[in-house]
Amino acid sequence: FQIGIGTALVFALIWQGDAVLAALGGGATAATLHWVVHIWDEEFGGREADPYLLGLIALILVLVFVWRLFAGREEPRRY
Repeated sequence: FQIGIGTALVFALIWQGDAVLAALGGGATAATLHWVVHIWDEEFGGREADPYLLGLIALILVLVFVWRLFAGREEPRRY
């Protein structure tokens, strides 16, 4: 999870005006790596559903991160 925190800090430097985007990026990174590690070491135990549930959580976080990333690029409406 320290990689997720470090990634969030780097994203906070890149997108200084959007703390939610930085937090989502860090969370998505941590969740994705957590999912990969559960797949990698599944022979050491755990529940059979862990890779699927963690993968779903990681996918949702990545999708929300990408949505927020591209939604923030819209130009403001001028009336």
